[in-house]
Amino acid sequence: MPRGCGRRSAAGACRSRPRAICPSGPRPPTPPGIFETVDRLGGRFVCPGDAEWPSQLDDLHATRPFGLWLRGGSHLRLVAVRSVAVVGARAATAYGEHVSGELAADLADAGWAVVSGGAFGVDAASHRGALAAGGATVAVLASGIDVPYPRGHDTLFDRIAHEGLLVTDWPPGAAPARLRFLVRKRVIAALTRGTVVVEAAARSGALNTARHARELGRLVMAGPARSRPRCRSAVTGCFGRVPLA
Repeated sequence: MPRGCGRRSAAGACRSRPRAICPSGPRPPTPPGIFETVDRLGGRFVCPGDAEWPSQLDDLHATRPFGLWLRGGSHLRLVAVRSVAVVGARAATAYGEHVSGELAADLADAGWAVVSGGAFGVDAASHRGALAAGGATVAVLASGIDVPYPRGHDTLFDRIAHEGLLVTDWPPGAAPARLRFLVRKRVIAALTRGTVVVEAAARSGALNTARHARELGRLVMAGPARSRPRCRSAVTGCFGRVPLA
């Protein structure tokens, strides 16, 4: 298998390599100064064939990323070996956030890494639960590793980068966009052994993550719900729409 661009600094490892370094095809041209930005952030770029590349991402076949931009001290491949995605509604109920945090803490205590998307609601509660338990957590972003989104989570992302890992398809400077939120869901699903949807309304984006996970043959689970009317509306997507496996 062709070698990737390495886990060395982005400028030293990737910039000097030819564009056709990834087995899936040539990378697009890179804007000037982008690798210097990554190095300043303590980040790196990894792609298929690299020692840090998680082989389970190869299950995506034609939609596999050309590579991933990383920020943080954790080793992506090693963290992903025992990882679970915990996803759900941005407008989560207090109960949903509580369940997400407790579940993430329990997973961390059992030696599992928690992967989510860094959004408000279930995602943030999951990251914080894993961090509170001293575990590893990975945030898969819909923007560049230097563009915290949502803005209110810049402190959380700094902590994840310090104790876990920020991961994205998109180069530094890339702003969040609807397509990028959809694209990152396939990475969350493929990276992990299974996906838990804690809360999801009928049109929740978390259901896309569950669908990707199901198509990839990963385990898909739905979190417990309360019987209150608001809680029932928050979990409509979990029961009847989450493709459980």
